Amino acid sequence: MNVWIIQTGEPLPIRSGVRKMRTAILADKLLERGHSVLWWASTFEHQRKVMIAKRDRNFNISERYTVRVLRGCRYRKNVSLARYIDHQIVAIKFRLQSNRFQKASDTPFR
Repeated sequence: MNVWIIQTGEPLPIRSGVRKMRTAILADKLLERGHSVLWWASTFEHQRKVMIAKRDRNFNISERYTVRVLRGCRYRKNVSLARYIDHQIVAIKFRLQSNRFQKASDTPFR
């Protein structure tokens, strides 16, 4: 089965030493059971308050595991209008990009 996970605000497993939280652990468990995972997230890393990519792009973690980041905007405070705007931008991009292919496709964005 191909599983899509939509989560912003958690550390992404795109660099070494990242402590896995709920979403990354869920993805690992799905992979162990033979599923493919596409994790949709923001290019803005919430914990360090930095952009991890300049544009929408994929991070291919393994053959069956892709992290798709969508560029939003930066924000300095966890509770702010800017964070809300970032989430709105990411949501709109998700809606537009997810319509380009079926959820059942074998290898999205590759």
